[in-house]
Amino acid sequence: MTLEPQLEDRLRAALRRPEGSPWPDERGAFDRFLRRRRRTVAVGAVLALVAVLAGAVLLPALLPGRPPAPVRPVVPAGPVVRDPARGFEVPIPAGWKGENVAFPSPAQERIVVLVPEGDASPDTKTIVLSTQVLDPQQHPGLPPGEDPGGVADRTGSFFALDDRASPLGRGRRPDGRPYVWRTRRLPDEVGEYAIAWPYHCRADQPCPQGNRWRVLTVYAGRSDDPDVRRELREVAQRVIDTVRPITNALPGGDPAHLDPALSPQQPTPTTGIVQTTIARPTPPEPAPRP
Repeated sequence: MTLEPQLEDRLRAALRRPEGSPWPDERGAFDRFLRRRRRTVAVGAVLALVAVLAGAVLLPALLPGRPPAPVRPVVPAGPVVRDPARGFEVPIPAGWKGENVAFPSPAQERIVVLVPEGDASPDTKTIVLSTQVLDPQQHPGLPPGEDPGGVADRTGSFFALDDRASPLGRGRRPDGRPYVWRTRRLPDEVGEYAIAWPYHCRADQPCPQGNRWRVLTVYAGRSDDPDVRRELREVAQRVIDTVRPITNALPGGDPAHLDPALSPQQPTPTTGIVQTTIARPTPPEPAPRP
């Protein structure tokens, strides 16, 4: 039996046989069938063995009368920088170092600064983390399954990302926590991000105003060097994905740590939005080109 040209072309495409190659005879086709069947049986046997082993491990833990295995907390695998008042700890990326320092301002607010180790000009590579109460219109939304308490009050004084009348970018961390970022930047800017970081209230204590709108801001600096901007962007994304909630950012709250970002602020007479200046280290002016 000869195949029609169109049908033969379809069969060759489906079976990935090259143009002009002969079709296997009946003996060759049967041998190929046996080889495929042996592979299928072998794979099935391996999967069955995996299922049996998994049942042997999991079934005793599910039987009634046996206490469940204790859940072990996740312990940081490497060095971290903690800011208990603002409810976060950040693993320090390899080749970098971090500090919790006082920002040189009248309020002496604490910030977390990450800089490269051994860099001769650290001011050009700086990641800054802090917390703010974000304008609800820009807020990325609460993390999945979290109810921090408080009142969703949209009046008061808020920090706002300078979006320059452009829509904010929106994304989610691997754990589902949402964040936003500025999409319109100056040519030398790397990025500015705001991660949903609600302050969890306690039922037995008053809840600070704006607790639901708290965010963790990550400012990734600026540089005229494209390679430096690329490195800063990669480190900033790593920080966004790995920074962890602690103290008042966890369900149940922590009355021992009150975030100063939730302190009352005076709104402006026109908009009610406070353009709070977060710590943004200014890099040195680039040397004039010859």
